[in-house]
Amino acid sequence: MEDRRALVCNYAIATATCRRGARAYVRQIPGDPARVLVLARSRGGRLVERWEPTAHLHRFRFVTLPPEHPRYDDERVASWLTEEDRCRLAAGATSDEG
Repeated sequence: MEDRRALVCNYAIATATCRRGARAYVRQIPGDPARVLVLARSRGGRLVERWEPTAHLHRFRFVTLPPEHPRYDDERVASWLTEEDRCRLAAGATSDEG
């Protein structure tokens, strides 16, 4: 089995659902990257999908998921996103922070 790649980020601010610093897997980027669909661990411990403003997220990066990783078989975290998408999100997140 070959490794998979996922685009992840962290919450820059706490929300009602997720704590500050929580890891989030980027699932979908619409035409305007002001908001993205993420899969994140909630304060209660469940995995939740949420649309979040890019300004609430930071540290966009790709990670490698080896076959033994617990999220390896989860199709929600497998990424078809590119380095260009990551740069676009990172630029949008920093420009909104002020």
